Amino acid sequence: MILDETIKRGFRLAYPFVRRRYERSWPIEGTMEHLGKGETLYWCFKCFCHPITQAEPGWGIEERFAPLAATSDDAGEGYPRFEPPSVPDGFTVQSRARIACAGDLLATRAVAEADTTHLLDDVADFFADTDLRYANLECPVVPSRPAVGTPPETWLKPLYLNHSADLIRRLLPDPFGFVSIANNHSLDQGPDGLIETMDFLDDLGCAYVGGARSVAERDQPHITELNGIRVAHISWTFSLSNKPLPPERDYLVNYLRLNLADVDLEPLEAQVRAARAAGADLIVAYLHWGLEFEAYPNHTLIANAHRIVELGVDVIVGNHPHNVQPWEWHSYTAQDDEGRATERTGLIIYAQGDFASFQSRDMCTATYLGALVRIDFAKGRDRAGRECAWVSALQVMPVFPFAVFDGSRCVEFRMLDLSRLARNGFDCDLAGYGAHHRRRTRKLWDNALIARLRGV
Repeated sequence: MILDETIKRGFRLAYPFVRRRYERSWPIEGTMEHLGKGETLYWCFKCFCHPITQAEPGWGIEERFAPLAATSDDAGEGYPRFEPPSVPDGFTVQSRARIACAGDLLATRAVAEADTTHLLDDVADFFADTDLRYANLECPVVPSRPAVGTPPETWLKPLYLNHSADLIRRLLPDPFGFVSIANNHSLDQGPDGLIETMDFLDDLGCAYVGGARSVAERDQPHITELNGIRVAHISWTFSLSNKPLPPERDYLVNYLRLNLADVDLEPLEAQVRAARAAGADLIVAYLHWGLEFEAYPNHTLIANAHRIVELGVDVIVGNHPHNVQPWEWHSYTAQDDEGRATERTGLIIYAQGDFASFQSRDMCTATYLGALVRIDFAKGRDRAGRECAWVSALQVMPVFPFAVFDGSRCVEFRMLDLSRLARNGFDCDLAGYGAHHRRRTRKLWDNALIARLRGV
């Protein structure tokens, strides 16, 4: 630990002299399996010194993600609502559905040891009246082994995370009845640990996607019917943190180098085709991708996101960076089953940030912001009588992880609605919410990314 602190202090002392090299996103793949020259130092600086708040230069990325105007929320709930730029001509709605999505459920020592009795009190209403509630299960849950959270004894060693089964039972299957398990920590407890995780989820009655016990299970489309709308779910990860899949069991996790330029997307496309052939009206892809502690996706990830939407994916829900990244509507021209040109629009959420997770207090403050989203679907017929379905709206709730420590032990952890805090002048009557939290939440509210989430 002394060596760890010495190295962290060295990075922080050096930062003023090298910050210009690390102030913008790099055009890199950013995976442990394929680290390029200088990438380890780049990761350490953005983790321990300052998150990357400026986009990769030369691509107009910050201009692309300028705030979009939100429409009014008829329900008066105070959450901004965003609608797609166009709808099918003369569309008549016959059915609607809504899903709610949270970010990463990451095993961290603070949360695993915290009093999480009131974890969801401030955000529970956002999950009400939804037809499916999703979260990204960031690492295995292997009850037969000790829980292991981040940070480890030393960050110089690789992570082998294992969730607290008791904490996950508090969250699954209510409120979250559906999770993705394809991520860079999928194999932290080995292939057998991943299978035990799937057994654990089956016993809980919690549905999952992204991992499988066989080729047949992997290739079987996962479709949920929500108020007559058939929604297919797929999940892929960009990395396995240098823990390779056994060649004879490559079906265990859906793995593609999603951060790589011109990556071959055929395996993902095959799942999209299978879902459409099985009668899916809409397809949601839960993708673990991007670069940690960065405010914007780089140009390669944006290009790959557009390619994936144009394969027929209607929604991308992204995670991994541990902080919020922008979202966008991507419109393109496709052909319908009869070969006619039709305009389609996909929703891309690049990263929601963490949810039931609390990074080390030594790490960057970008991890103190997450976002919950609600996505509305509509199905009906257009003016010509053709059946169609699409994403009709997005709603966003910025959230803040509130943690109270007694020394090194977290004694209270919950997610707070940042919009509600702002409406109250950042005053809060929770024990332990003092000037430190007030300054932090006010600073987050003034963040440029929050402006985009707020629709202003």
